[in-house]
Amino acid sequence: MSELDRVREQLVYLRFWLGIMVATEIALVGGLISTPIGANSPLWFIGAFGAVCSALVLFSCTGRSSAASIK
Repeated sequence: MSELDRVREQLVYLRFWLGIMVATEIALVGGLISTPIGANSPLWFIGAFGAVCSALVLFSCTGRSSAASIK
C-alpha cells in the first residue's frame, strides 16, 4: 500500500469517528437544554458533563487503538 493510500484511509477513518463524536455530543447537549425547569438542574448538568467527558474518553481510546491498526 502506498503512503498516499494509507494517509487517505486514515483520514477517512478519523472523519468517521469525528462524525460519531459530534452526533453524540449534540444529542447529549440537546438533552441538557431540553431539561424541564422543575428538574434538579445541577444534577442534570453534572450528569451531562460526566456523559460528555466519558464519551470523549471512550471515543478517543477506541479511535487511537483502531487508527494504530491501520498503520
